[in-house]
Amino acid sequence: MVSMHETPILHRTHDDRRTFPRMTASGSVTGYGLGTRSTRVAPVHIELRDISVSGVSGWSDRNLRRGERVHINFPADGFKRGFNTFGKVVRCDARATGYQVAIQFDQLLRQ
Repeated sequence: MVSMHETPILHRTHDDRRTFPRMTASGSVTGYGLGTRSTRVAPVHIELRDISVSGVSGWSDRNLRRGERVHINFPADGFKRGFNTFGKVVRCDARATGYQVAIQFDQLLRQ
């Protein structure tokens, strides 16, 4: 489960050549991977970097396994609707300041 600590601030990136444009995001989330019922997965803190209809990326405080399943919850904030989605880790690269992580959503988000 993921909970939002700050409302993400979104800005369109103009040099994006992807199928679905990314929006720069700012804020932090905390979540859990989807392990088995007998396995408790340690929480992970992620500082958001960008988001699109197909996924999200940011900086993690711990290593996540490529292919690991995650549940992401972006709660409502004021008049902004929240949403829940599931995804899988497609990249997690060790850096000097933590881990750069990318998560691909199972289903595309509505724009």
